[in-house]
Amino acid sequence: MYVSENYTVTYCMNVFPAYDVQNLLILLNEKIPQIVERTQPDQITIPLGLWFPIDLLEKSSQADRDRIGRVMARNNQYICTLNAFPQGQFHEKRIKENVYFPDWTDDKRFEYTCRVIEFASNLSLTQGIIPVSTVPISYGNKYSDSVWINLKKMCVFLHKIKEQKGLHFRLLLEPEPGCVLDRISNSKDFLQELSLRIPNAREYIGICLDTCHCAVMFEKPIDFFDMVENQGYSIDKIQISAALKLQKGINRSTLRKFNEVTYLHQTTILEENGDFHFFNDLKPALKSSIQGETRTHFHIPLYTEPLPPLESTRDLLDKDFFRKVATNGRILEIETYTFSILPDKQTDVISSISDEIKWLNQCLKNAL
Repeated sequence: MYVSENYTVTYCMNVFPAYDVQNLLILLNEKIPQIVERTQPDQITIPLGLWFPIDLLEKSSQADRDRIGRVMARNNQYICTLNAFPQGQFHEKRIKENVYFPDWTDDKRFEYTCRVIEFASNLSLTQGIIPVSTVPISYGNKYSDSVWINLKKMCVFLHKIKEQKGLHFRLLLEPEPGCVLDRISNSKDFLQELSLRIPNAREYIGICLDTCHCAVMFEKPIDFFDMVENQGYSIDKIQISAALKLQKGINRSTLRKFNEVTYLHQTTILEENGDFHFFNDLKPALKSSIQGETRTHFHIPLYTEPLPPLESTRDLLDKDFFRKVATNGRILEIETYTFSILPDKQTDVISSISDEIKWLNQCLKNAL
């Protein structure tokens, strides 16, 4: 986790179940310093990508928040980005499609996002824009006009924070397979509609590009990046992640060990003739007789390839990609939240995170 002249590298800490102040302090005081020591021991200040679940926000007092601030100051840590996507439980129990709820049709999503930002606004923050990633509007492809009402309220709130505290937070919608925003085409349509409905949207709303999500939909992250920029919106944060893929002709049963009960693993199959098939989870895809390359939404560590015949989509993260995106102070945030449910893992979470950061550092060095 470090800052260069042109970009910032951090790790999304939703991998750790910090649902209360005690566990958040353990993360800040123990786990993050261990990662820093293994990756960038000479780094003076440590940029963090933090996640504040609703339980933490509801249970913490002002004294707790002051204590968190002191710990961050002592460890030279500051928030460079926030993850406000999962609102509640995100570990161990069945989550699946519940991770998207409440969505942006619901006032509760607006209220939670405001609480995250208010909580963070009293802690050490980066200068400039602070990206806050959120759900891709709603799960499925339908939504009501309440989305526009809530997004407009969000822009008003963010403008108020900027005016009163001098802090510029930007809400980043994060496209994901099977949601209102999941492909280049529907995301482009939504951004065009957003511009018409909310004139100052570009100042307070942008896109968080997750490279795993693009890959699952058989789209190149660099193409998605270009579309967003062409619409005049910002991509202040890119989540660097990889999906699983299986080449055509290989028995899909190889993926069975990844068919677990916690997270939703949207899966796609691309036939040789170009026909595209989407499944809302891995289980129904495993039952399909359709032949073609298969990709599934299961974040896997970046530093290693899965056991053959499985492959990773990290090949999309090539030199051209990093040369394009590692500019303008953009945040490159690794997000492999699935460590606890990875089959065949042979290391601990601190080592895995450290190795992923080292991998990204080497990719950037080779590209730039």
